[in-house]
Amino acid sequence: MNSMSCKHPSIAPWIGPNYEKAKVKLIVVGESHYFQLPEEYEKTYNPTDWYHLNDSQFVAKYHIADGTDWFNTRFLVKRTVDKLQNNENPKIEMFTKIPKLMAYYPSKTEPSYEQIAENLNKIIYFNFFGRPSEKKTSMIKQDDMDNNSSFCRFIEILKKHPHDYVLILSKKSSEIIKQEFANAKKEKDRIIPHNILFLDHTRYIAGWNKAKPGRSLKKIIDILNYS
Repeated sequence: MNSMSCKHPSIAPWIGPNYEKAKVKLIVVGESHYFQLPEEYEKTYNPTDWYHLNDSQFVAKYHIADGTDWFNTRFLVKRTVDKLQNNENPKIEMFTKIPKLMAYYPSKTEPSYEQIAENLNKIIYFNFFGRPSEKKTSMIKQDDMDNNSSFCRFIEILKKHPHDYVLILSKKSSEIIKQEFANAKKEKDRIIPHNILFLDHTRYIAGWNKAKPGRSLKKIIDILNYS
């Protein structure tokens, strides 16, 4: 198992309880979680500590408020499901974009929160970068260690969980994945599987406009028509 996964169970992928029953098995990959680094540690924060410390040690060293709740994938997605089932807007589009589209096509009617929750329980979700960004308002500034470790974990998860499609919702992650495949030592390992789709981040509305489908939405309409 990838060493980062062993040290940080907080970043284990969300595996919907109904994933195995899904007609089309989708793995959705975001970019990264984040946490709010206390101001007093901004000058001394060392990103490589993530790879040498476990969850508890990392949280303790930097006195992170709310602990791993900031970047615990399963906790965050389950909280989103619970809010949806209580008819509340979770306001986390990264988790709900694909489940919402799964319910929207092919009938093209706006889904209920309950329908979105049902579909979130049918997918696997995780963020490509295992190490979270240390600031709530900024994207992760990754290095080669982040790229290599995250790619190894990405491949490990794909091998472990049978799937039909992998949807990458991050340009930065897409670029790293493509580069890592290109850098593979064996020629056969340089071929990107056809079922990995590189899409826009959910913040780019143009790519996901249902009235005028952009590149990303056009790519997945066909595979979502099963629902």
